[in-house]
Amino acid sequence: MRLAAQSLAASFALLSNQTSLAAQIPGTLVYWGDQALSYVEPGTRFIRLAAGGLHNLALKPDGTVAAWGWNYDRQANVPGDLTNVVAVVAGYLHSLALKHDGTVVGWGRSDYERLSIPVGLSNVVALAAGGAHNLALKQDGTVVGWGDNRYGQAIVPLRVGKAVAISAGYYHSLALEQDGTVVAWGHNGDGQTEVPPGLSNVVAIAAGGHHSLVLKQDGTVVAWGWNFAGQGTVPAGLSNVVAIAAGGYHNLALKQDGTVVAWGYNGNGSGQATVPAGLGSVAAIAAGENRSLAIVQPLAYPRTALSAQISQGSLNLRWPTIPGRRYRLQLKSSLDETVWTDLRDIVA
Repeated sequence: MRLAAQSLAASFALLSNQTSLAAQIPGTLVYWGDQALSYVEPGTRFIRLAAGGLHNLALKPDGTVAAWGWNYDRQANVPGDLTNVVAVVAGYLHSLALKHDGTVVGWGRSDYERLSIPVGLSNVVALAAGGAHNLALKQDGTVVGWGDNRYGQAIVPLRVGKAVAISAGYYHSLALEQDGTVVAWGHNGDGQTEVPPGLSNVVAIAAGGHHSLVLKQDGTVVAWGWNFAGQGTVPAGLSNVVAIAAGGYHNLALKQDGTVVAWGYNGNGSGQATVPAGLGSVAAIAAGENRSLAIVQPLAYPRTALSAQISQGSLNLRWPTIPGRRYRLQLKSSLDETVWTDLRDIVA
């Protein structure tokens, strides 16, 4: 295909895309690990995910919840009248949903008072579910805990000031403070509550079974706690991370380019730490006991202006870039054409 130089610039289009961490654009589910727990309706679109001990939850764009997997304790039996949900979390054998009005609904196994939601609990903005305990982050930055407290994991320590995020492991809890520091409490048999000295500039936290994971502002990851399967050893060179998830004994990291890195326990043939080949355009991740989940979004590229110049037989294209953003170059044969042909994707 040969184009006149004067029409060349107008015949190219550049489009850019940046991953939405909140996954508000509905995407499809990708699932790897224990296939006995795979979702039975492929193609359904979701905006948020949660993985528990042996069950999974997914939030649909209309504010309803899908649940599947092990259901012996009715943890996958979503209440029939549950609507207006904005977030979901999965404990080992129970489930919680946060509603738009800041209230909490729970279902599943009820021992250890894990479903005994504190009377009057309101203005909740985030939830975390552990082995048999729960945490709720309120709008004012305070944290409320309830459920199993054998190791003190459900009693929020006074040193938790104004929190901005929470996470719960099997028997321990994490809170991210407004100043970028982390507070940990609960069971410490494997060092999972021993926050590394000097840890700062943290932007996200994730509590695994018996280990802890944090994401720093510079896109790097720090881990500590039980390391029997390498879950506490961050892969060398891991960078440009924008989201993390901690499962029972493995971890996931979502990178800025929409790809996923996994490490830790991968045994029993489950493959939860083996990312499917070619997986990309990921917007959200979740890690459970023995499986991993991701939301993959269709690429939505707004058009971006570019300039073109021919020099010494080469076509030079220039446009303002944002580091880490993905750009798709398209071509059409003439200005009258309406169909664009994808040429390649470029990450700045």
